[in-house]
Amino acid sequence: MSERSHPEPSAHLHRRAPLAMTAIGWLVACAPAPPAPSPRLAVPSAAVDEPTQLQRDCDSGDAKRCNLLGMRFVSGKGVSEDAAKAAVLFRRACDNGEAAGCGNLGVLYFEGKGVEKDAARAIELWTLACDRGDASGCYALGNSYEYGLGVARDTAAAARVYRRSCRGGLRMGCDALSRLGEAP
Repeated sequence: MSERSHPEPSAHLHRRAPLAMTAIGWLVACAPAPPAPSPRLAVPSAAVDEPTQLQRDCDSGDAKRCNLLGMRFVSGKGVSEDAAKAAVLFRRACDNGEAAGCGNLGVLYFEGKGVEKDAARAIELWTLACDRGDASGCYALGNSYEYGLGVARDTAAAARVYRRSCRGGLRMGCDALSRLGEAP
């Protein structure tokens, strides 16, 4: 059996702001297929998305804003890069129902950034994100199954979660299905 090159599952997780690819390298660089990108992928604007306002909103219980602030700490946009702070914010977002926060926290666990490396915990978090309807969480989980990263290799399971990713609007999920010879 020949070795296939493959992207790390972390190369395809969530962005909540227009961020450059970072060392973590997991910010989804493509917007969902039509219809127009969802508001959660919208470009942040002015003072509403300044770190101090994001922190206030997060402290007030806005899980989406906790996730967005976590992304700022991952990228260093408007704040110093700090994966440990990002992990705290992603955990808070996840605990308060934000699926993307679960997926993003999974990336940090998979890579050991800001938290101790733990592939099993990453898989749990990506599963939770996917179950909550997060297309990027489904994609990361599918990538893990396809290549046996943190779980036993299982292309049928990979296809199932890639399909959920594709149906959730993430083109990379559709592309992964095609790579496996599966229909969306």
